[in-house]
Amino acid sequence: MAGVSCAPFADSAAARAWLQAQQAVALPGEWSETVAERRSDLAVLQAQAEQARQLAALADSRAIPDVSARVGYLWDNFVLSGNQQQSVSVGVGVTLPVLDAGQADRYASRANLARTRDLRAAIEASGKQAFAGAMRRLQSGKAREQALDDAIARAETVVQVMSDMHRRGAVSLTELILARQAWRSIVLERLDLEEDAFDALLVARRATATLPRWSP
Repeated sequence: MAGVSCAPFADSAAARAWLQAQQAVALPGEWSETVAERRSDLAVLQAQAEQARQLAALADSRAIPDVSARVGYLWDNFVLSGNQQQSVSVGVGVTLPVLDAGQADRYASRANLARTRDLRAAIEASGKQAFAGAMRRLQSGKAREQALDDAIARAETVVQVMSDMHRRGAVSLTELILARQAWRSIVLERLDLEEDAFDALLVARRATATLPRWSP
């Protein structure tokens, strides 16, 4: 996403609508070749590997002798020496690659091909691992979200009951403040969980190349 211009939003509602639309884009269920093809870094490495293969094939072809044919026509005015005034020559030449048969270029291309393949495999393995870890975080976060939502609902009920009891003088202000602090701590934990889920979602989208794209 580096270097991609981001057009400004008209207002906060437009920004919120764009974020909601991007969030609705479904993540792939698992890693696949389609995901690998969608990633620009893997596509670049694939193109570099293909280039290395082509260069290796070109280097192999240099081992084949080059055959050249030559046809010449000569008009000579110095006929007193016995030269023919007109002559035609035909020649065939064969260049034998003895010392340089493309072996240096072939070895370099094959070494580059091996490095590119290893790098692509390492990046793809890293992407798979990051995607799997992010999906585990998202799945475990959903179960915690439900538990925290239930805890927040119960804490809100307790605060309401204790507020009514405080107005009647049944509980002290300190007890009411403690109940509100407990409710607030659960709410903050729920917000931290949302932040962790958002971070895991970004990791999963980055690993599968499904990041939001701006379309004016």
